[in-house]
Amino acid sequence: MYSNRQLKFAKILTIVAWLFTAGSFFFPLYDWASGPPARSLFWILLVAHTLELAFFTRFYRQTEGSLLRHVLGNLVFGVIYYTEVKQRHERA
Repeated sequence: MYSNRQLKFAKILTIVAWLFTAGSFFFPLYDWASGPPARSLFWILLVAHTLELAFFTRFYRQTEGSLLRHVLGNLVFGVIYYTEVKQRHERA
């Protein structure tokens, strides 16, 4: 079981990763040496979170809350969001 502090920290790191990798499609990050690897990481994150969503959709349908919110949360945070929802569901 992860603490709220650990989950928040993981979410911040994920947001930073998304912002950096998405920014690598635009100037000035596009021409930096980190541009191509960051763009590759963007697609890896997107594919990984989409695959996770395929596995977790059944669980999200069984929990309370909007399915759209669960989908968006999973696409952004992936397994971190799933862990947070699962812990909340187990406490209820």
